[in-house]
Amino acid sequence: MSEKMPPMSELTLINNASANVVSLDNIVPLKYQARFYVSYWGSQFADVLVNETSSTTVNSPSGSATMMATTMTSTPATTSVDLKNAQEASNVALLYASDGTIGFRTGSANGAVTANTLTLQNQCPFAVQFVLEPDQAPPQTWTVGPNSNLGIPLSEMFTAYAKVHGYPNEPASSGGYQTPAVAFSSPSATLTVWANNSKGESYHIQVT
Repeated sequence: MSEKMPPMSELTLINNASANVVSLDNIVPLKYQARFYVSYWGSQFADVLVNETSSTTVNSPSGSATMMATTMTSTPATTSVDLKNAQEASNVALLYASDGTIGFRTGSANGAVTANTLTLQNQCPFAVQFVLEPDQAPPQTWTVGPNSNLGIPLSEMFTAYAKVHGYPNEPASSGGYQTPAVAFSSPSATLTVWANNSKGESYHIQVT
């Protein structure tokens, strides 16, 4: 009997750009369209148009990744481990055995977990280069000194911004009002576009 795959996480995108904006009699009807741009580890994976007062969902990257480590020695050695979810791994240690070999250990055996942080532990007497190869994103590289730890914040693993079109007094040559970018770590977050005031001339994204 085949193993059932867990459901993919989804981001929810909501366009509330017209909410709380004072309605005026406009010669040209306003559309309040919001186009969302979402990235994972710096690589864009979503470009989605959401109409006024509507919402949609997009699949998040799986979160799976391969972690590789290479010793920064005269005769480099490399090892790797597959992570089902880089965020849940939280604490990854590279061990140095008495016979000179290296190997990964993950999980609670490596000590306390820091929330929203991927902790890389180098328990070797030499520097090590760690390379995380996430699903749907370019490799991420860090160097950790001998017998040292490095915390990688996951709070900015996802980033997003939106462009709002069809808002009051939008310039004819406008490419849309671009919201400030937001950062978050949850693959099942909800992103909602809101007007900053009742005039509806600027907007932001709320993450929940």
